[in-house]
Amino acid sequence: MSHFHLQRKQRERAIGASVPAIICQTDARQSLARQHLLYFLGFGVASAILVNMTVFLYFLSLHASG
Repeated sequence: MSHFHLQRKQRERAIGASVPAIICQTDARQSLARQHLLYFLGFGVASAILVNMTVFLYFLSLHASG
C-alpha cells in the first residue's frame, strides 16, 4: 500500500473512534399506516400469485384432458 492509503486509513480509524454512533430511535419505528400498507401489498402479491396459479392449473387440466 502506498503512504497515502496508509494515512487515509489511519485518519478514518481516528475519526471513527472519536465520533460515537447515534441511532435515532424514532426513525427505526414504522408508523401504523406504513405497517398496514406493507400488509396490504404483501397480501396483494400473494393473492395475485395464487390466482395466476389457479388459472394455470385450470388450463393445464383442460389441456391434459383433451
